[in-house]
Amino acid sequence: MILRDSLYGRYTKIVFTFLCFFILSANNSFAQGVITVLDDADKMYQPRQQVYYLWDKGNNLTLEHVKSPDFDKQFIHSGKGAISFGITDENMWFKVKVKNNIPAQQKDWIFEMAYPHFDSLEFYYQDEKGTWQKELTGDQTPFHTRKIFNKHFAFPMQLDDTTTHTFYFHIGGQGSRQFPLYIQSPQTFYAAQEEISMIYGGMFFGTIIIMMFYNLFIFFSLKDKVYIYYVLTNFSVIIYYCGYTGYGFQYIWPEYYWINEKIIPFGAILTGITTIIFSKIFLETKKYLTWVHKLHIYFIAAYLLELATLFFVSYEVALKGASLMASLSAMLVLISSYAIWIKGNKSARFIAFAFSFYLIGIVLLNLNITGVIHRNFFVAHAMEMGTIIEISLLSLALSDKYSRLKKEKEQAQAELIHVQRVANEELEKKIERRTQKINQQKVELEESNKVKDKLLSIISHDLKGPLNSFQTLLAMMLKDELTKDNINMYTSHLNNKLGLMINLVDNILNWVRTQMGGMKFDIIKLNLKELVKENIHLFSSQAELKAIKIFDQVPEGLMVMGDKNVVRMVIRNLMANALKFTKNEGQVFISAVVQENCILIEVRDTGIGIPPEKMNLLFTDAHFTSPDTNHNAGTGIGLLLCKEFLSKTSGEIWVESEVDKGSSFKFTLPQVQVE
Repeated sequence: MILRDSLYGRYTKIVFTFLCFFILSANNSFAQGVITVLDDADKMYQPRQQVYYLWDKGNNLTLEHVKSPDFDKQFIHSGKGAISFGITDENMWFKVKVKNNIPAQQKDWIFEMAYPHFDSLEFYYQDEKGTWQKELTGDQTPFHTRKIFNKHFAFPMQLDDTTTHTFYFHIGGQGSRQFPLYIQSPQTFYAAQEEISMIYGGMFFGTIIIMMFYNLFIFFSLKDKVYIYYVLTNFSVIIYYCGYTGYGFQYIWPEYYWINEKIIPFGAILTGITTIIFSKIFLETKKYLTWVHKLHIYFIAAYLLELATLFFVSYEVALKGASLMASLSAMLVLISSYAIWIKGNKSARFIAFAFSFYLIGIVLLNLNITGVIHRNFFVAHAMEMGTIIEISLLSLALSDKYSRLKKEKEQAQAELIHVQRVANEELEKKIERRTQKINQQKVELEESNKVKDKLLSIISHDLKGPLNSFQTLLAMMLKDELTKDNINMYTSHLNNKLGLMINLVDNILNWVRTQMGGMKFDIIKLNLKELVKENIHLFSSQAELKAIKIFDQVPEGLMVMGDKNVVRMVIRNLMANALKFTKNEGQVFISAVVQENCILIEVRDTGIGIPPEKMNLLFTDAHFTSPDTNHNAGTGIGLLLCKEFLSKTSGEIWVESEVDKGSSFKFTLPQVQVE
């Protein structure tokens, strides 16, 4: 009730519009009996309406208890509503019955509990002899004990016949009581995990890290503390999401499971402190509104008190406290930014817009954790999307401030030059030496800023499109204008945008490494066929959206010498360009032939081709761009990287093209020499 009461006010209508949409979107199906029937190996099953649950009030029920007829009758059908019961320390039992109708085609299945924060999770099943077996896991258990290396809890099962099997799950410890069970074949499971990793690793964490390092470079140049607090805020966000998503336990502290009990509230508190300090400095609260400045100081003190007591309270209390403070502090920054914007600080509008999206994400996450709404795709990722939009807008705000500071610095330099020119003759030599020193520093500063300005231009232009798409979709959701068909259409569109954004982020990171001299190449033997198959699989969904056929004409067993990351990046960029500039129902061919001591690889399409006058701009730092078949333009940085990296690994690249007939990009790699 405290969390709900805090939502009333200016954003009540917006928040509850979102809640209605997500609740309706998750409850639009009806139960098909009490058994989950598996009849499609490519389908992901979520047996929400086939689940029964039982509260273990005394935390002392065993499997023998719950299997007995007396307790079996006490299980409650989950119905059509949410399987989310809020934060509690009371244990729960869940029961689900599963029947495999296609054992001849698919007998191996994976049961995935898609929530990484269960303290204790026990999974009970019967083996082939009918004996009940138990698997114990949870985020208070060392990670290496899991059978499947995944941030979620995944249990491999074999269903060899069409018999109906009963499975029990026991959830204990402290935390949110949810039951996000998914049943799927291993192929479907690992394909979904690969997509999720690309989204988090490429778009989410990649974007945050790029923003963080970009503004860290600016801080080293300007020494303005507002930039370092922005960097610390991003770093705090990474800490929080490492704990919240489960990636931290999977990759960073797999054996130190005790960290999981405090990492989420700790990350939330740290993010809150750095965000409030950043807001106070950036908005210049002391200058514009004294009462807002005092509120920021009070919130900082409250966060420090919460941090001091974090290790002396239960996980339930810590999580609820951190969630409440996060919501209240986001509202404080939002209200403060609007108030100071009205007072005349135009830069505050970026903060206002940023925290509008961030607050919506926090509210949806907290309502899910506390059991008000259940977990679906949009609820699970609303905060990530809000965070990406927030940090992007905050970076734009800092860029705006950076531009003003740069102009002021240039004016100061102009005044200094004027003073130097009117100085007397006796100080001429001293002034000349000083001027030379200043000019040298200016050149060094301009060279340093060149990389930053170029990167900012690329990020501002090419990340803006996908982010605008997200914003448009959210606006339509607010107005409840989307049908199920619209959602499917926009989801496919946004998936394509995410692919482009991930490829862009990867290219930008490689480009930054080349500018900073941080690229190292490892020349090894590579199986070309495997790399081509990998990239065809990566672009299969994008090709299907345009009904483009990809033909793999690379011979089996063809070995080349090269850096694996470089070869993979070149093939990926050439395939991405081929798909972008090929119209619907077109064709893309990938082939390779042996030529003397090298291998010639060709990526040919039936696309729109390249005009002759623009051919010379390819592979240069002019960053030639042109609209593709969907009127989207890229940075042109991919081809530049291809040429630069191939030249450093004994390879060459060139293009042949004819307008309206297609393009053929060819590159060479050294052939493996037979000993």
